[in-house]
Amino acid sequence: MAYQLDVDDKFYAEKYCVNTIIDSLKIYSHISEYINEYPTEFKKFNDEILEYYVKNKQTKRALKYKMFVRDLLQQLVDEAFDDQPQVEAYLAVGGSTVNGCGSIKADLDLCIVAKNPGIVDRNAALSSDVKKENEFDQNREFHVDILRKTYTIFLKHQKKFQYLRFVDVARVPIISCKLAHPYDDGTLIEINCNNIAGVYNSHLLHYYAKVDERFPMMALVLKVWGAKENIINPMDGRVNAYTMQCMIIHFLQCATYPPILPNLWKLFPEFFGGKTPIPALEFFRDLPSDLPDFHEMKNEKTVGELIIAFFDYYAKFDYAHDAISLRNARIFPRYHLLPEFQHWLFFIEEVYDLLTIPKNLKQAHVLQEIISKFKNAVDYYLMLRQIPIFRLICPEDVKKMASDEYNKLPTKTH
Repeated sequence: MAYQLDVDDKFYAEKYCVNTIIDSLKIYSHISEYINEYPTEFKKFNDEILEYYVKNKQTKRALKYKMFVRDLLQQLVDEAFDDQPQVEAYLAVGGSTVNGCGSIKADLDLCIVAKNPGIVDRNAALSSDVKKENEFDQNREFHVDILRKTYTIFLKHQKKFQYLRFVDVARVPIISCKLAHPYDDGTLIEINCNNIAGVYNSHLLHYYAKVDERFPMMALVLKVWGAKENIINPMDGRVNAYTMQCMIIHFLQCATYPPILPNLWKLFPEFFGGKTPIPALEFFRDLPSDLPDFHEMKNEKTVGELIIAFFDYYAKFDYAHDAISLRNARIFPRYHLLPEFQHWLFFIEEVYDLLTIPKNLKQAHVLQEIISKFKNAVDYYLMLRQIPIFRLICPEDVKKMASDEYNKLPTKTH
């Protein structure tokens, strides 16, 4: 990958706080040639993607239901800690419910935010390395205690649940449950404790989805494609859907020209700096100020074009030598990583915890399989000159909406 920027790119680096990767832009001329060869078919391909998104994105009604569930469970959490007011357990919503990328069938991810009193005092005399390990052990013990006490109250109200399980053997303990009639709609609920970075990341992604709807469109479609191709399968040592979302953000910041997404963390540090208390995080509001308006330079690539370019970008990404920083919206050489991070096969630096995201991806042959999936997707369209059909990406039946609604769908998103 090329790290240097040309003159125009420096403009975007300053205004959007992103770093364009010049080499990644070559694919767009090939895609344009392909569209010129199959204009009608490509329009159908793009329209089907838009239709799938419209039909399957999370509805306002589904969101309203999930927020009702959150409020219902908060009452039970409050009951669990009536005798421990110092805990101040707050149930925060995270994941696809609020990050703008969820489908109508998405799970509900909740996080009990609770202060662990005394942990710093108990570790004050320890060395940094021992302290870090000791804090993890103590925090995990604390998280298990918080979840166990919550689970005990849930059992007391067991009639509210059709399914209820406490999983404390995993590295990240959770409560997994589904509500019973009359509250049930089939939504799986997973509750963790103090995954603070996850809540802040959900807040950040929520506003990326508001900046440009092509981001959640790509996230919804590529999640289905990734599951179909066995790329999204963390239990089998592959990546999770959140990793795919972060890959899309990086792509839309650094591998599109002009860039489609800005670096919100750098542009609005007072809003996305991770200092706002979790209960005070705001969703569904405008950004603190307007983003730079580039007028005639605005990127108007269709979501269909972007998906093919996305395949190409990660088929050619130099996983052995490059790492991704979402905090700085750039790639950087892996040799800049600390020694303890060098073993990760694919390193993505998150904005808030600065750790790699695909933690389950540990085997080189699995990474090579994933790379080959991206390469095959590009080759199918651009090399083999196959007519693009959305169903080859998304295996579910895509039933057409009423013709009048279907014909209203735009060929481009702005």
